[in-house]
Amino acid sequence: MKLRFGEKLKNFVLVLLIILSLIKVGILWNYYNHGFPINFIYAILPFGDDEEEDRLDSQYAELLKPYNIIISSGFDEGKYIINRSADEENLWNGLWSDAKSYMLSAIESNPETYDKSKWLEVLNKAGFIFEYKTSVDSEIFNKWVLKNKSGYASTYKSVYKIALIPNDGVDEITDNMVLYVYDGNDNDAKIYRYSLKVNKSHIDYIKSRDEYKTDIIDKYTSDTSQNYRFAYELFKDVAYIRQDMLIKTNDQSTEIKTVDSYLPNGLVIQDSDNADIQSRVSNIILGSDKTKGYETGVSIDGAITVFNINNVYTIYKNGLVDYIYKSATQESNRGKIADAFEKAVSFINSINKNELLTGVKLYISNIEQNDDSYTFSFDYRINANGLPIAVDENGIKNAIVIKANGSRVLSCQWLFRVFTASEEENSYKIAKFDVLLDAIIKNNPAIEEAIDNPDSEFVINDISPGYILKNTNSYYTDNIKPEWIVNAASADDKHKMVHLKMEEGIQE
Repeated sequence: MKLRFGEKLKNFVLVLLIILSLIKVGILWNYYNHGFPINFIYAILPFGDDEEEDRLDSQYAELLKPYNIIISSGFDEGKYIINRSADEENLWNGLWSDAKSYMLSAIESNPETYDKSKWLEVLNKAGFIFEYKTSVDSEIFNKWVLKNKSGYASTYKSVYKIALIPNDGVDEITDNMVLYVYDGNDNDAKIYRYSLKVNKSHIDYIKSRDEYKTDIIDKYTSDTSQNYRFAYELFKDVAYIRQDMLIKTNDQSTEIKTVDSYLPNGLVIQDSDNADIQSRVSNIILGSDKTKGYETGVSIDGAITVFNINNVYTIYKNGLVDYIYKSATQESNRGKIADAFEKAVSFINSINKNELLTGVKLYISNIEQNDDSYTFSFDYRINANGLPIAVDENGIKNAIVIKANGSRVLSCQWLFRVFTASEEENSYKIAKFDVLLDAIIKNNPAIEEAIDNPDSEFVINDISPGYILKNTNSYYTDNIKPEWIVNAASADDKHKMVHLKMEEGIQE
């Protein structure tokens, strides 16, 4: 009996030592490879950080919302962009919840398939259009938007645009809703059409399919002064204009706030050599992670560096934080894009725990696939009015650019700023599209040259009001006025941006 007890005790001690050894290895691994030691413990014990999971779920939900939701009355009729302000937030969220429920139903449905030229036919119909700024891979969309973590493969390869059409040749079937998915902006893109059973609407006052048109579409497109058209309705086959771009067809005026921009207090660096300032900045960027062998220093240009054997953060005086992972072994396995996106979002949350982002929301603006990694770009929108903030500063084109693979973040460039909108609004003239386009071309000779050269493959993808973030060497920039932001692409430059001052005053 004593022998059996002694052997049980030895086995227990042996198992305990193995567990402690694994934990120690995990801690050392995280110590040098940008992670929290506690994450390793969560991975092997049956409990988790519920608060962190909630933060991540909230961040996924925000980052992966469409950039625009458009209400359309159909061909040559009004189009209305839902403003994500407080008074239209419920409508926006309700329609997006409806679209997600139909997307989830579509995963297990067999669609009709068309080439991308079908999209303009889809836009001829009355319904709701959900637009992203970039194609979101189906692995990311299905896992983090639809919460379909089972890995069930969808027909579409990605999600670029979605159309929800209440009446589309199924009038005799009153309980059907038609969903279209446009899966990319490349030449091989496809359109998928799903005829689905009507789901219960997430909008309280919508009880049937037909009420979408009578209670929402007709209501929001009846005011012609607020309406847009798709470019193809007036500029069909004009090669240098994206045909499904929204344009204004009448002169009018609009009220827009100015904004102020300044550095987060924690990242203001008056003296790079000051030990207290170095400590404060490292605390802001690393939080509790700073105890893991990190040292601080000052680079030749006066930026503060925070580093250990594998990780280097450089914090510049203009609020730019540059992170790079320096590994002794070459990272060559790209891994799954959904895993890489998860690493990117976790990185954003790990730094933003101190809520450095104020007055803005982030949105996904570009996704690229590299040989050994993926690049995710994010940009800012002002909370007060939903207008975008375009970055135009010393070669920096986006607020955040993260390169990651399925295992970890490899690099990040993040331009931190706080934004506050003014209380008062100023009037700005909104000219008809053709007048505005002439002004843009006149002020940018390179655009005129590209338009005249058919080999340039030049196309204007979007023209919209927004703010330009530049001259960030100043801690504080006030009274930033809105400008026309022109996003274009060509064979030489896939992400070309120019801007034009908006004219103040009342449109006559």
